[in-house]
Amino acid sequence: VRTLLPDGLDRGLFAIVVAHTVFNLAVVIRTVGAASPPVEREAAARTLGASPITVARTITWPHIRPAVIAAATIVFLFDATSFGVVRVLGDVATSTIEVEIWRQAIQLGRVDSAIVLSLAQLVALAAAVMAGNALAGRRVTSSHRTQPVGSPPVAGRLAVAALAVVCAAPFVALVVGSVRTADGVTWSAWTSMFNDEVRP
Repeated sequence: VRTLLPDGLDRGLFAIVVAHTVFNLAVVIRTVGAASPPVEREAAARTLGASPITVARTITWPHIRPAVIAAATIVFLFDATSFGVVRVLGDVATSTIEVEIWRQAIQLGRVDSAIVLSLAQLVALAAAVMAGNALAGRRVTSSHRTQPVGSPPVAGRLAVAALAVVCAAPFVALVVGSVRTADGVTWSAWTSMFNDEVRP
């Protein structure tokens, strides 16, 4: 992720948000994608003259709302307890409670403060889970759902393409960085993996 970001934005809050977005995309897609609304109802509503906004508000959103809230809760838990991402991409001005617990206990030797922060973290996370469950309400399920006929709309294809680019970009940057040096392109880093010689 740092390789993708320009100088000045490769550390700090922006970089942390970008990294967490990339890491949590799979969670959101997996959770919300499993709650696809019944296409028959959407098609019937459109046939009866409902606008796309009305269909989204009255059919699609009520059906996927529990999954969206569940995904948001999971993402919040992951981000609130993030340690490695914040340590790697953060600066002195950015921190999470997880990082602050480590700083109090390891760097400053204040174990009592770390314990208090740990308890506060547990309470906050438990409150977030309970709030998420309360907001999600009853999970809507459908026992039978037919697949839409025809190719997906252009907006759907563009969204999938954008998600694919976001997910693949860090890996592409990693591979490119492994062969690129100041002198040009070289495969020495890859060939040295199979070499037992210890280089100075």
